[in-house]
Amino acid sequence: MASAPARLVHRVYRITPSDALRRFGADVAACVPQRGLVDVHRFCVIRIDGVDLVARHHVSRRTAMVGTFVDGVAVRPGHESPPTDDADAAKRALEERHCDPDVREPFIAALAQREQNVPSGEPTRVHRG
Repeated sequence: MASAPARLVHRVYRITPSDALRRFGADVAACVPQRGLVDVHRFCVIRIDGVDLVARHHVSRRTAMVGTFVDGVAVRPGHESPPTDDADAAKRALEERHCDPDVREPFIAALAQREQNVPSGEPTRVHRG
């Protein structure tokens, strides 16, 4: 099994209320304005045997880290930013450049609340992209 080093990717994307409803439910969708909102998503790409596996991850208060391998990219289409040595600073810079905090923060808070309500021990899904 041949693999390449994992790489972090940041993607600037727009989510609409209908996207949020389908992916996260009504409580999160209620926080997304009709025109949508812009967010920055971080994910990890691992190439194994010529196939990219995308690992979506986030840190939460409920668990030290939740990770899921997903089929394809975990977010809507958007602009990907090349990796840098300081991934956290790069993500913050993208958020400052592209996101409206007054619109984005209620969305992030709703996602965090949703995370609090998800039972721990959810199975990890592994898919080849």
